[in-house]
Amino acid sequence: MSIRSDGGYADRTGRVSDFRLTVLRDARRDRRERSTMQDPGSSIPTREFGIIFATAFRKEKTMRKAGTLHDAFVDELRDTYDAEKQLTKALAKMAKTASSPDLKEAFEAHLEETRGQIERLDEVFASLDEKVRGKHCDGIAGIIDEGKSIMEEDFDATTMDACLIAAGQRAEHYEMAAYGTLIAWADAMGHTEAANLLQQTLDEEKAADKKLSALAEGGVNQEAAHAAHAGDEDDDAELVGAGRRTNKTNNRTTKFGTR
Repeated sequence: MSIRSDGGYADRTGRVSDFRLTVLRDARRDRRERSTMQDPGSSIPTREFGIIFATAFRKEKTMRKAGTLHDAFVDELRDTYDAEKQLTKALAKMAKTASSPDLKEAFEAHLEETRGQIERLDEVFASLDEKVRGKHCDGIAGIIDEGKSIMEEDFDATTMDACLIAAGQRAEHYEMAAYGTLIAWADAMGHTEAANLLQQTLDEEKAADKKLSALAEGGVNQEAAHAAHAGDEDDDAELVGAGRRTNKTNNRTTKFGTR
């Protein structure tokens, strides 16, 4: 701290805190009042002045309250709430794009689950006496944008289904990570009701992810792979057939030659 030419006080950057300046002005006023009661030229001792300044600095830091884990928890809840809202629109489009009846049914079923999860988040906010409000989730927005790009590609039907499963699982894994964090924080802070509600949603997300894996491994991936190499297999079949015809011709020539 330094004394400015106008008698004010400045920190190392040259800026003066209004709060500190007010306190220091009060200190100078007290000093003047004391000087009328003391001998001329007397002033506040250096130690006393240091105590006054240190107290003012601590009060100013206290006024700037730092965020807590509860604040981070509510912020994450609002982020997740928005993510679920975004996914209701995305899942409807994915269900419409899917060609496999089983995959279409899986997306539609999870869409209904997602609507229920939004209602469950309403209950979580209520249990915390917090206002229900979403905060734009950039993470899920990016995943959804990737999914939109995939649906714009000119893939064959089975390949599109395989890509839709991959896009769906990206979203599921993102949500599983978010809900896992929320549950851990809720448990740590003793928000038992919120933790139980969030656990129900996490279980649903895990089940949806498992269902998509079963569809992928149960035929979708293999059908897409078969379609990708169907042309190569036809070429191999032609080559094998040509080889057999050549061998038969060579065998007949050999027989004729030995006669």
